[in-house]
Amino acid sequence: MKVLLVSMPMGALERQALGISILKPLLEGRGVQCDIQYLTFPFADMIGCETYQWMSYQLPYTAFAGDWCFTSALYGDAAVLQGYEQAILRNRFQLDDESIQRVRSVRQQVPQFLDYALASVPWQDYDLVGFTSTFEQNIASLAMAKRVRAAFPKVRIVFGGANWEEEMGLELHRLFPFVDYVCSGESEHTLPLLVAALSKRGNPEERLQSIPGLVYRSKRGSVFTGKSIAVTNMDALPSPDFSNYFQALSRSSSGNNVLAGLLFETSRGCWWGAKSHCTFCGLNGNSMSFRSKTSARALVELREQLAKWPVQTVEVVDNILDMSYFEGFLPALADAQLGVDLFYEVKANLSRRHLKTLKAARVTRIQPGIESLSDHVLQLMRKGTTGLRNIQLLKWSAEYDIQAEWNLLYGFPGETAEDYAEILRLLPAIRLFNPPAACGPLRLDRFSPFHRTPQELGVRNLRPLDTMAYLYPFSADSMQRITYYFDFDHVDGRDPMQFAKPVLDYCTEWKAATDTGSLSAALMPDGSLGVLDTRGGQRHAIRLDGWKQNVYNRCDALQPVAALLRQMPELIEADLRGFLKQMCNQNMMATDGKNYVSTAIAKGPLRKVLEELEERRIHPGSTVSNLVQVAPVVARETMQV
Repeated sequence: MKVLLVSMPMGALERQALGISILKPLLEGRGVQCDIQYLTFPFADMIGCETYQWMSYQLPYTAFAGDWCFTSALYGDAAVLQGYEQAILRNRFQLDDESIQRVRSVRQQVPQFLDYALASVPWQDYDLVGFTSTFEQNIASLAMAKRVRAAFPKVRIVFGGANWEEEMGLELHRLFPFVDYVCSGESEHTLPLLVAALSKRGNPEERLQSIPGLVYRSKRGSVFTGKSIAVTNMDALPSPDFSNYFQALSRSSSGNNVLAGLLFETSRGCWWGAKSHCTFCGLNGNSMSFRSKTSARALVELREQLAKWPVQTVEVVDNILDMSYFEGFLPALADAQLGVDLFYEVKANLSRRHLKTLKAARVTRIQPGIESLSDHVLQLMRKGTTGLRNIQLLKWSAEYDIQAEWNLLYGFPGETAEDYAEILRLLPAIRLFNPPAACGPLRLDRFSPFHRTPQELGVRNLRPLDTMAYLYPFSADSMQRITYYFDFDHVDGRDPMQFAKPVLDYCTEWKAATDTGSLSAALMPDGSLGVLDTRGGQRHAIRLDGWKQNVYNRCDALQPVAALLRQMPELIEADLRGFLKQMCNQNMMATDGKNYVSTAIAKGPLRKVLEELEERRIHPGSTVSNLVQVAPVVARETMQV
């Protein structure tokens, strides 16, 4: 058997196709010749790298413009697909004439690209051709597979990837008869078993029906054998083979404009989702159970990959960071000094010590799953955190110069006007941090709790995203089965914008602002605490000493009034509450009405003081250095009071 695995447009140019890069060495370890083709680069060269990246990252992703460009090549000019430009690009997403013409021009070049791909790849040399399909790769992959089948009828075709998981894969297999097989879900067991079954003589159906996670065609029609076998021992996986990606990158003219990172996997599933599945999350399909590589294996693999490929950044694809890595992998990574920056998805309730560990390991970007600042909305999401904990994480990330990418989601059933009034009260206190990268309504994804139990969670009338009608000209039943993104209505008929608009307007203005100023805190030469506020084009400074300085420092991590009084029994409650109110009125603290957190970014030696203060909270027996002794000198030009 000879196998070819293919990544089609609009796969990212900066990143490897990780799934097929793992499957290649798995097959080769079983004596199967396997190659990978990245047809993303030839398409980018043809339409222009700038246009490819514009379509990938600047157009709204739910417009599926990349998919739509390949629809004529797949179906012909089906009447049902007409009207996309007006209905989706112009009316829904309000693209201008120039942008619409740019998309139309890409669509016109698709037949030439497919002709080139058919002629330049030796498809006939392979027994099995596999297409990986995630996000906007599906229509392009189907159009290419259809041409391969017409030109080389003996070549068998298999599909896999997120677009073909479970019910979606079964229905797509039924709709597109030139697709022979589907590997649904994790395919590290399924694909090698399929290749082995096809390698033997005779009718393979008896062998196929015993392979978990497979869809195949029989006299009964499309048959799904059931869930795939999930990988349980992550250390047993081979290191991915990225050689074909870097070859394609080097041979492409677009490669000169692409800064490639390295994809790296240390775990699968989500340990939080296994305990409390976030209501809007459709990731992981049916493989939520959390599994991770040992710290030793992860470090060895990363060293080996970086020795092969000259990259500056590593994008970890995990849904969530394994908390045990704070004691194993991350400190080892810091000691290794590999010279690259990393991205990780984390949970928002990390400690200051955790952020310090991430910084030492050169994790310079994180996605902490911050989607709201309202405690009630976060409960509706089942996020397992609070608004102040999210703010605390944003502050510590800024202190350690770690870019925290966060969003504001709205439109959750059950949210109230007060929820958004609460968010609006908090936003001025965090204006010194990065604004949310995106603000958007609840998106209903397949495999999420909203999809599994919609009525229970307050939504109804689930229907395919309106864009899908211009991508798949099929019956309503089929569309319901192949769709990943859904439109819906709220049970109570509410407008998702009903309460959120003032918050969205504030964030729009915040993102457009060129200079938002800063709020910083540092130790003064006499040991007191200076807080400097330059937000809003003004310069305001205060000096805190004695119990006020102690309170502000203790609120580095959120504190309720009762805890502060317990820690400092000499305080008079009325004085404490008056000070906290003053700090919140000046947006130097944030509060949810019960808890308080300081928002100034600690500078210089003050950070060491706060690190020791956290250590004392975690380990009450430890001591905290005297503020004056820790940092007797602070540059006056940095903090003038």
